[in-house]
Amino acid sequence: MPTPMRILASSEESPPTVILASLDGSIRSQVVVAAEQHRLVTVGGFALVPRTTQTALSQVSAGVLGLIAILLGVPLVISQALMRTHGEPVQISDGVLLGLFLVNIAAGIAAILWHDGLHALTCRALGGRPEVHRALEGFGLVWTAPAQGFGRNTYATLRVAPLVLGLILWVIFALTVPIVAAYLWAGLVAHVAASTSDLWIARAVLAQPPEAVAFTDAINGFTTYGVAAAPTTRTNRKARPAV
Repeated sequence: MPTPMRILASSEESPPTVILASLDGSIRSQVVVAAEQHRLVTVGGFALVPRTTQTALSQVSAGVLGLIAILLGVPLVISQALMRTHGEPVQISDGVLLGLFLVNIAAGIAAILWHDGLHALTCRALGGRPEVHRALEGFGLVWTAPAQGFGRNTYATLRVAPLVLGLILWVIFALTVPIVAAYLWAGLVAHVAASTSDLWIARAVLAQPPEAVAFTDAINGFTTYGVAAAPTTRTNRKARPAV
């Protein structure tokens, strides 16, 4: 299990009554029925711990790599775009480079804003009813799925989908329209950096014990639920009179 995490036991959150488990195969019906019958019980959960050495190092490393990618990648990509257009190497003027830098900064800010929006769109594509709100702390948006839970595979997919979609989109631009990719480089870097916690959480989702069959999303973590045994009904039979 990833080290910068801690186990959380949450008793305040009510178990979900709707489960999205379209990617969970054979256990899908079991989990969906258990949620409808209110038989899901909290079995644990966890969240990324913000003040650990490894978490801090991973965040600093992501920031340093992102800065290097911007400073080196943008001129390389735009040079390739101009070479393809003009058929020979073209020198980039200071004004063009400054414009590219400013546009990329704007793209990076937009990527931070749209990241949780992609989570919400993925949730909707899987049949959910997500909501997007302004973050109470910091800058950006936060997506939620009130009273809704997810199967293991469905939730892991929901966590990594924005990263995968963003990478695929940028690679398509880089291969077909490199001039567009040049303007989106910082957006890609910001998007990948914002996905760091998603990768940690997705890894932790897949590492959960088998009894954790449903997950509800939380900020930088989740709560896990298991299925309680179905209640047994007892019928009182009157003794038959002796013949």
